[in-house]
Amino acid sequence: MNETTKWGIITAVTIIFFTCLIPVNIFTSALYLIVIAGAVAITFVSVKLLVSIFLKDLTKAVKNEDDLPEDERREAIAKAYNPSGCVILPVILVLFWGAVALLIWREIQMEKNEIHNYGQLTKADIVGGSSFSSRKYDFSKIVLGFKKIDGDSAFVNHSITANQFKEYYKGEPIVIIYSTRYPSILEVINSKAELDEYLKDHPIKK
Repeated sequence: MNETTKWGIITAVTIIFFTCLIPVNIFTSALYLIVIAGAVAITFVSVKLLVSIFLKDLTKAVKNEDDLPEDERREAIAKAYNPSGCVILPVILVLFWGAVALLIWREIQMEKNEIHNYGQLTKADIVGGSSFSSRKYDFSKIVLGFKKIDGDSAFVNHSITANQFKEYYKGEPIVIIYSTRYPSILEVINSKAELDEYLKDHPIKK
């Protein structure tokens, strides 16, 4: 198996693992960790794949597969690195941030699919919350308490923005859609249009 085939397979497996094989509840609960780890892993294997395709001469010179004298080896490396090598850093940055965007998009889609397929409409009460934000960070959340369809109570932390946090108060009843499989995955209904969208796909049985 040559290097291109090997890294092509590894790259495909890595992307499939981080985008398709991690359960939605784990993905959601450890979003930042999975996104960073996944972006680093995808970037690393993708760079390896691209190097095996476009920088064969550079790899060959670095490994000195032709047993060249040191001066000739350095000359071969310089020749292979210029100009193709000068784009390595920009490519790495593009791959990394592209992977970050892909994984965040994938998590959003997984949550939407979970709510669509297993969503249950109910009323929740705001039982607590906290807000800390700066120009770069926002760690605001509310704690929602509600009864699940099986009669048990659930208390879930739900992340919101600092501006949204100011609009809520403790004890306020709100309407939510939660996943019957993973109650920590939920969506707050903020408008009649959102409610109508849910009822269109999940009509109330009379």
